[in-house]
Amino acid sequence: MEYISEDPFSSVINVTPYLAREMLNTSVGNRKTRLWYVDVLARTMKRGEWRVTSQGLGFNKNGELVDGHHRLMACIQANTTISMTITMGLPLDAYEVMDVGMLRTYSDRLACTKSVAEVLRLGCQYVIGTNKPTIDQMSPIINGKFIQTVKDLDSFCGTKKRIFSSTPVRLSACIMILSTNNKEWIFNQYRALVLLDYPNMSPISQSFARQADSLHSNNTRDLLSRGMKTFNIDLSNNSRLQVSQSDVDSSVEYTKSVLIGLME
Repeated sequence: MEYISEDPFSSVINVTPYLAREMLNTSVGNRKTRLWYVDVLARTMKRGEWRVTSQGLGFNKNGELVDGHHRLMACIQANTTISMTITMGLPLDAYEVMDVGMLRTYSDRLACTKSVAEVLRLGCQYVIGTNKPTIDQMSPIINGKFIQTVKDLDSFCGTKKRIFSSTPVRLSACIMILSTNNKEWIFNQYRALVLLDYPNMSPISQSFARQADSLHSNNTRDLLSRGMKTFNIDLSNNSRLQVSQSDVDSSVEYTKSVLIGLME
């Protein structure tokens, strides 16, 4: 099959793995293949989450593939037929201006603030087991109580503070709210930490506050574990906050169990 056209036009076609290989053979070269992205797309196709959009396959006037390499490779890897938009007759220099637009963030796609989206993504990351969960994967988890709790916390105290308003700490607060009846107390402890309001902190919150300079914001699981201990009212009178590797692992598993429970 040839993909030559003098004038640009688009249509939607069903692409089989065989056709995908044929199309890839027309390519004269492309940017470096990102195998992790091919894997993400392939899993999406296997789960039946692929949707037809304006983004698909592009061929220039010579019938050479200039856009859609990763999509076609994913189709082959998934070994499934998918529908895609195909555009032929693109100018020979069209490749120079492809994929230069602004990528949609999780915030864009979930129609919420960045701070809320970050917490939702991290929670879903633990449940699903991937750093880049799709919106379809996230939807059953974030619908309902989870997203509302994250939004409520963000509204209650939108002030930002290194470590204490970090994504894992906010997630830990939300998980403890979802699994206990201590929403008001947890909200107040979270705000006291963010504002460094020592008089209104519990002893364990004060211990957490004193540790700030020695903690790293990129140590996500450690912060999640410290946050979950801090927002556990049963531990509120502890004057020392310590976490072990076992505590870290347990915090991740507890987060998963709470969020999975919301779907049942």
